[in-house]
Amino acid sequence: MSVVDVQQPSLLQLTDAPLDLATLGPAFNQDPYPFYKEMRETGPVREVVLFGLPMWLITRYEEAKQALADPRIKHDRRHATAEVRAKGPWLFATEQLGFDRYMLATDAPDHTRLRKMVSKVFTPRRVRELRPRIQEITDGLIGKFLPRGEADLMEELAYPLPLAVISELLGVPQDEQSHLRDWAAAFSSVGAVAPEEIIRAFAVTRDYFAEFIQAKQREGLLVEDEHDTDLLTALIHLHDEGDQLDLNELLAMVFQVLVAGFETTANMYGNGGLALLNHPEKMAELIADPSLLPGAIDEMIRYDAPVKNPWMRFSVEDVPIGGTVIPAGSVVAVNLAAANRDPDRFPDPDIFDIHRADASANLGFSHGPHFCFGMPLAHAEGEIGFGTLLARCENLALGVDPSELRYRPSPSMRILQRLPVTFTPRAA
Repeated sequence: MSVVDVQQPSLLQLTDAPLDLATLGPAFNQDPYPFYKEMRETGPVREVVLFGLPMWLITRYEEAKQALADPRIKHDRRHATAEVRAKGPWLFATEQLGFDRYMLATDAPDHTRLRKMVSKVFTPRRVRELRPRIQEITDGLIGKFLPRGEADLMEELAYPLPLAVISELLGVPQDEQSHLRDWAAAFSSVGAVAPEEIIRAFAVTRDYFAEFIQAKQREGLLVEDEHDTDLLTALIHLHDEGDQLDLNELLAMVFQVLVAGFETTANMYGNGGLALLNHPEKMAELIADPSLLPGAIDEMIRYDAPVKNPWMRFSVEDVPIGGTVIPAGSVVAVNLAAANRDPDRFPDPDIFDIHRADASANLGFSHGPHFCFGMPLAHAEGEIGFGTLLARCENLALGVDPSELRYRPSPSMRILQRLPVTFTPRAA
């Protein structure tokens, strides 16, 4: 028998029953990509069980794009069946608190209306005008750990930078910003901890921002141009042909901005930073030519996506995808991380290539009507954060053995717990 004839043992241990992802063990959480590869090859649209809830998991690029844009696969939880509600109570935590009408959990025409209103105040101009402040925050954070020659990039850059940016975007005072991290972390833990814990965390978030919003409503809009105030104040006082966001819609919008703008960006720093540390030759190229950074950010997101499975969807009809029919009434999960490693779309997908011409075609920010409106801000933070780090820290290297790195359990996100590094401080 030749070498090419040798069959590798299956990582999935497939049977006739739906694949329970819990049976894949810690190795799946630590490095899911070998598992994703086998899923794409043996069944890119397959029935699985995640935290006790049966669902259809999509792992190949073309099928993922189709599902993300298919109007028969809904985001609105009102399409969930009674069986789904019984088996997956963790999916409905925000619904119990009355602020689930955010864009990720709505479909047209509600989603169209909400997105139109947000786009009036979350503009390219607002992101451009934030860049100097992002640079200032980045300089301050790196300046704190620079003299030590070592840092935990997760705790000292990846988390505090987007936290500060999102807090200022929402107008949250600096002395209250630390609470936001705990609230955002609760969302990324949905499914991994008891629903009661999630509901408690969400309730605190709701109560804080309800009071915060009402105070801003009483204060009124004190500027003529909405770009001269924070995003939340602009949303509160936004009128569109007589339409205005109510309190629950504002709370839901804050919830989405907080989660999408903080935790996912932190994961981009962690996963992208680790990719650079594991490929020092690519890091050297970026130091020599910072103009490569925008493409490198795209490749970081493709190579190790911050979000594995965006929020679950619900099929309202039988939907044929990739030769499989997903029955009406099913839960559908689109695995962005697996799709971004599809060799049919990205040649040599397991290679980290900052020169990859089509890296921007990655699905890290989703696709279709729910494409992430915060993508320009995430890119700006990535370019400024990584650019400043590489400019100020010479000989940047991983500070621990790679085997010591761990990922937080999460059904939706890929979250490094720590990223210790060592470096030689470089003068500004």
